[in-house]
Amino acid sequence: MQPRGGLRPRPAHAVFGGIAVAAVTSGLAVLLFGQSSVPALLVVAAGGLAGFVAGRATVVDVPAPRIGLQLRSRAAARERSVDDRYLEGELRARWRQAAEGTGLARLVWPASGPAVSVPVVLSVRLRPYRVLMVRLRPGQLVGDVVAVQERLRRLMDARAIRISEVARDVVRVELW
Repeated sequence: MQPRGGLRPRPAHAVFGGIAVAAVTSGLAVLLFGQSSVPALLVVAAGGLAGFVAGRATVVDVPAPRIGLQLRSRAAARERSVDDRYLEGELRARWRQAAEGTGLARLVWPASGPAVSVPVVLSVRLRPYRVLMVRLRPGQLVGDVVAVQERLRRLMDARAIRISEVARDVVRVELW
């Protein structure tokens, strides 16, 4: 039974493909060996068999509308992943700026010179709402983040914020 809207395998395609490959290989065999001989006939037979098998292998038995849906869904998933990576980078950059603006950042003095150290974003989840898992800097407490949560909310451009402790030095920042 032929699938609706799909391609029906046709044996004639495989036969014509095999004949075409046999013709090409016979011409190649005559060029290589100079005349039709036993090795040339073996090349022709092998080429014909390869063409027949290849022709049978290329016949697709997949409904055509499903191929389009699969391709569109893959393209949409690719675009969504590119958008998600961009949004994740944007959230990480916003967190850095917000942490610097609220006083969560610390000035450190490594050998290369002074630098600003902010709590590190460990992971970002975008759906169903934005969630940042943040590792606090040494010496910081969850209370330090909770004390500046309203300023964080405004700087992160969120309607609401919830901060909860996950571990001693890891907090979960939920943004709506």
